[in-house]
Amino acid sequence: MLLLALLGIGATAYLIWWLLFRIPPSPKVFEFYPEDSNYSAVNDDVIHLGFAINHPSRLSSIKIVGLSADGKPLTRPETYDFSKGIPDVLESSCKQQKQLLTCKNIRSNARKPGTYIFEMTAQPKLVKGAVPSTIKTNSVTITPIPSPEIISFSSTKPTYRDVTTDKNSRSKSQKRNLNQSEIKLNWTTNNSKYLQSLQLIARTAEG
Repeated sequence: MLLLALLGIGATAYLIWWLLFRIPPSPKVFEFYPEDSNYSAVNDDVIHLGFAINHPSRLSSIKIVGLSADGKPLTRPETYDFSKGIPDVLESSCKQQKQLLTCKNIRSNARKPGTYIFEMTAQPKLVKGAVPSTIKTNSVTITPIPSPEIISFSSTKPTYRDVTTDKNSRSKSQKRNLNQSEIKLNWTTNNSKYLQSLQLIARTAEG
């Protein structure tokens, strides 16, 4: 009977602690990742993200921002309010099962070429002892549109004959050689489908 009484007292004390003093677990982001490892500006790609959070009923909001490798913001912060449940803008992308919230294919603000590291902060509801949860993704890159490049540039011949005789007094031989005085050029470029224009300038030896 003494043992039962001690057990009863212990159970009562534990129940009081559970109801009045226990600090409930805060929501924690335990998975945060880019949906793809390859993005390209050629395809007008935008980085999409996925994440998983436990105890979503205690979640107040999440904030997502894209950072550079040295921690400078590259995107504007995007904040989602979870105080009343899954926000409408994420309803089609998120699923809640008991104490787990998973969201996939969330569109970010990152569309410019560069390397991004995304940071997410899960802000808990105002409960005693609750602490935010922060996590970062691995780096993900949007490759830029390839720049056109001149691979080779040369004249068709190293030297040309200068035909300066008056047009009316040119002999047949001079007329046949006239084209030999016209400098013709060859060049090769790569990524030419991204080329807008070429500019040719002829300069004297003095520039």
